[in-house]
Amino acid sequence: MPKLRKIVRLARRAMHKGELARLWANRQARKVDPEQALAAVEQQGVHPDSVLFITLDSCRYDTFVRAECPNLKSIGPLIEAEAPATFTLPSHTAMFVGITPRVGQSREPLLNPTVGRIFRLQNRIAPGKPDDYMQLEGKNIIEGFNRLGYMTVGTGAMRWFDPQVPTCFMLTSEFQKFRYTATDVEAQVKFLLTQMASHPDQPLFLFMNIGETHTPYRHRGATWPNNNPCVANKLEHSNNAQECRDRQTWCLEFVDKQIEPLIKAFQKAGASILACADHGDCHGEDGLWGHCLYHDKVMKVPMVMHLRPREKKEPPTVEVVRRKNESHIPA
Repeated sequence: MPKLRKIVRLARRAMHKGELARLWANRQARKVDPEQALAAVEQQGVHPDSVLFITLDSCRYDTFVRAECPNLKSIGPLIEAEAPATFTLPSHTAMFVGITPRVGQSREPLLNPTVGRIFRLQNRIAPGKPDDYMQLEGKNIIEGFNRLGYMTVGTGAMRWFDPQVPTCFMLTSEFQKFRYTATDVEAQVKFLLTQMASHPDQPLFLFMNIGETHTPYRHRGATWPNNNPCVANKLEHSNNAQECRDRQTWCLEFVDKQIEPLIKAFQKAGASILACADHGDCHGEDGLWGHCLYHDKVMKVPMVMHLRPREKKEPPTVEVVRRKNESHIPA
């Protein structure tokens, strides 16, 4: 028992040190002068082939409709889509191999990944389709962008993106630079602006997983009580559906103001932007709360996109892709 207690104590100490390091990094990030970083980005511009991928964690479709979020809504027409999974890890794992939210009844490419994917990972099973937007190679789209010469930079809010969590490796390991901030969209934006200013002539793949729209629906400076109105697996009387709706809406509106510099910089360059939720939340519908469960309110998500026109290329045949894959296998 003494040995077990010592192991637990050391584990807690390591976790505490990691948390302190994260808080310190966020504090330092907030010290970055956003005007100075933004001025550098505006002066240098963004490479037009760059891609900005934003996930609004847990954001319901009806929250997006209701919210005053002019920057996000300026990206493109609002699409009512279906999430690839019911919680953060499997949804992002799916998106990182090209299975973005879909409109299942649509036969339009990009709206339905079965017809044509925004990000297609080519391999011997799926060599690509003419209606794909981008065709990449690698274990996930981040490695695919690396192979194309992009600077890949990511930042995450949910613990699934925390380097102290072993399962996060599959989501973060391929980024050339990645920062876990926990829920702190201001630190995320400043980190990404700094990276954008440092790589003016290189196409960028920027990713941000935003946590303010996740329970307990709270942002820096929020004036409401520090409690969670949407606790999963609790009886309905323990939660508050109206409070859930209001707080998630307010958080999305806060996020929209913070990410304006990123969106405007990409729009000025005509570069590509994709923003969506990874899943939604139940707010008491059918007696259910939160996510990690199958329900229409969990699966229905908002998606907006602007994709820079690209030259269409005929995808290689299965045989060509097979030979290319085999050429990377050591003898």
